[in-house]
Amino acid sequence: MEYREVSRLYSGDQSQLKRDEFQVLGKAHLKLAIAYTKKGWWEYALSEAKRSFDISPNKDCHELIVLIEEKLSQDTKS
Repeated sequence: MEYREVSRLYSGDQSQLKRDEFQVLGKAHLKLAIAYTKKGWWEYALSEAKRSFDISPNKDCHELIVLIEEKLSQDTKS
């Protein structure tokens, strides 16, 4: 719930965010993505991981997106 609240609080005009607030927002989306994967909510997880990557492109976000997309691909084949 806290990560959702952070994303809600900082969801306005992102150009107005300070650097540390911008980093917190990216991390909140990444943590939400991870939490959603643990619940098996893959579509939500992918959305949050992509938001995180858009805000703060890094290796961890990219790898998480790839893993989630692979999982979703396997699920559609089954």
